[in-house]
Amino acid sequence: MKTLTFFLTCALSLTTATMGTAAALIHSYDFNSGTVTDSVGGIDGALVGDAAIVGGVLSLDGNGDYAQLNGYAVPTGLTDFSVSIDAQALGGLKNDFVEMISQGSSSLGAPHGFYMGYKADGTMRFGDGFLSTPVVFPTDGLFHTYVLTSQVGVGTNVYIDGALVFSSAIALNNNAGGIQTRFGEQFCCTEYFRGNLDNIKIYDGALSASEISGVVPLPAGGLLLLTGVAMLYRRSKRNNA
Repeated sequence: MKTLTFFLTCALSLTTATMGTAAALIHSYDFNSGTVTDSVGGIDGALVGDAAIVGGVLSLDGNGDYAQLNGYAVPTGLTDFSVSIDAQALGGLKNDFVEMISQGSSSLGAPHGFYMGYKADGTMRFGDGFLSTPVVFPTDGLFHTYVLTSQVGVGTNVYIDGALVFSSAIALNNNAGGIQTRFGEQFCCTEYFRGNLDNIKIYDGALSASEISGVVPLPAGGLLLLTGVAMLYRRSKRNNA
């Protein structure tokens, strides 16, 4: 009996270490309702300018339109969080600074706030903490999934379509206050995104690489693709958008 108990204890410990603790989803926007509705956390939004929801995606023409939320969706302060966005840049990259998501204010003092986007040279930036990176924003006109994770004591990672493209030992520290969260525009400047945004999700912890790739390890059944159906649905929606 003692041997069996020891074996079960070791197995449980191994399973816990393998699976880890998943980050909790706190805000989610899939635009399927035709509105900027948060299906998880209740921070809804409104369309500004010519922004529209077409075919279940947020459509932006890059000229004064965006979605404005009624709260701060991205966690502030030095804390663990993740942001995931499906984005499709259309018509080539704008010769300007462009943001997919932002919140904060330039008057707050560094680090001002949070944002994900690209510079005029087509390389990506992730808030004032990473104003310049070697990551090239895709220009193929297709949807891509961008995931940023920030974890205190570990650092910041950025993935595109599940592949790690940027890593730093520095975690982001997002100031509170300023402009509430926006999709498709900077909080202080005319940095408008041109294209489509979809499946914007925000978590209060750092997603693991396996969670980002959609593969979750299970204790007795090998690998189970828990998000396979969801990913097939997203691909179908993109192709029909």
